[in-house]
Amino acid sequence: MSKNFILAILLACIWFFFYHNQEPGWKDSFAQGSYFIIEVEPGGDAIADKKNIKRIKEFYEYRFKEVGVKKQQRVIKAINERKVVIQLPYIPLSDSVTKFLFEAVADLEFKLIEDNPVLLKAALEGNIPAGLTLEYFKDGEPILFSSGVILDESNIKDATVEAGGASFNTPVVMLRFNKKGARDFAKITGDNIGSRLAIILDGEILSAPKIREPVVNGRVQITGQFTMEEAGLLALSLRAGALPGFKLVESGNLTKKLWAGK
Repeated sequence: MSKNFILAILLACIWFFFYHNQEPGWKDSFAQGSYFIIEVEPGGDAIADKKNIKRIKEFYEYRFKEVGVKKQQRVIKAINERKVVIQLPYIPLSDSVTKFLFEAVADLEFKLIEDNPVLLKAALEGNIPAGLTLEYFKDGEPILFSSGVILDESNIKDATVEAGGASFNTPVVMLRFNKKGARDFAKITGDNIGSRLAIILDGEILSAPKIREPVVNGRVQITGQFTMEEAGLLALSLRAGALPGFKLVESGNLTKKLWAGK
């Protein structure tokens, strides 16, 4: 996970934690509260719209829970078939809060690696073959990619934290692809047995395992030097990439009248 991504999340978390210990009450609280209205892209029919609204609400409920904002200190509700309002009576409107709510989405990519030593040597000498790109692994190892991005966060259906690693004490992030992602990943891994597949997060190569067999169950495990908190934030941010399209259409200071009408 990149340092900039972690820093942005941690700053937002500190901001939320500063306010989360306040107890509910109306005195002075609405001088600093905020609200946000989100519009979700059409799902195609009423049933799909209802499911999309539910997913957005569940995502933000989990996001606030992760940073310690209590249930009585937030309201997340649908105001029509395509809009959701978030009310935060103790959290002022600011750029950092808006960024936390709407921009903290992890950038995940999968790329195939070209392990031909002759081509790698040429690339290191400044003669990068056409169609290939040269980057470096986190320990300084040069990597030659033989493909562009073959899958990204838009192919993810869900992301969860599980115990993994050799001792099963290290947190890992388990990805589950959507139907298209699972189908594409099964074909890519089936066509490239013996090749290495790089898993890249926010521009940093986390790992580059060798493909030993087709992956047909639509699940991938991401390992790294994660703490439980970092793994949780990564999974949360990856789930944001799997959400239906949505945008912020209105934000402002929360008044007691608005909150009373919740």
